[in-house]
Amino acid sequence: MAASGKLNKHQATSTWWLADYLQKKFTEIEWLFSQSYISDTNIDTASGVNGYLQIAQSLIKKMHSESVLREIQDLMVLAKPEPQVQPFKIINIMKIDNDLIRKIYLWVENTAARDIGIELLAQYLNMTSRTLSRKVKILTDLSCSQFLRIVKMHQASEYLIHSTQGVSAISNMLGFSDDVSFRRSFKNITQYTPSKYRQLFKR
Repeated sequence: MAASGKLNKHQATSTWWLADYLQKKFTEIEWLFSQSYISDTNIDTASGVNGYLQIAQSLIKKMHSESVLREIQDLMVLAKPEPQVQPFKIINIMKIDNDLIRKIYLWVENTAARDIGIELLAQYLNMTSRTLSRKVKILTDLSCSQFLRIVKMHQASEYLIHSTQGVSAISNMLGFSDDVSFRRSFKNITQYTPSKYRQLFKR
């Protein structure tokens, strides 16, 4: 839909890990990746594997009523849409489904952020940097360096959600060069500041 131009001058959302590409490719669209569903002038967009449900439920409510939607939800046991996207859900799925991704996770989680690099990881996995980059691209549709940053930020996000440690303490513990670069990188990847992320998703 973005390529057709129909989203130009409109707000829209999509899968969060495509944020960099979409923002650069389709500059006339107002991207709001922190939202799981957006309806702007009768143009509906949604993100995530269940995004189609949110569009369908919105259409039912518009064409019928809130009570009809509730009846259908009860009968079909449909999940109610969540207003915010948990950015790392797809990364968790990748980790479960692929042995190479699990090995990368283990290495990244045990390596200080400042020391993470493709060449060091390739040595750990006993393969060339070129082979590693190619495999990661095939599995994730991301560059290897981008995927490594996302994995490290996922680790940081787990501490934000499950611990009471301060943002600076988490940044220092995970080996980031400085607190400012950590906060900036975290927001670039998730669309949230660390503090806002904790507020939205803390358990």
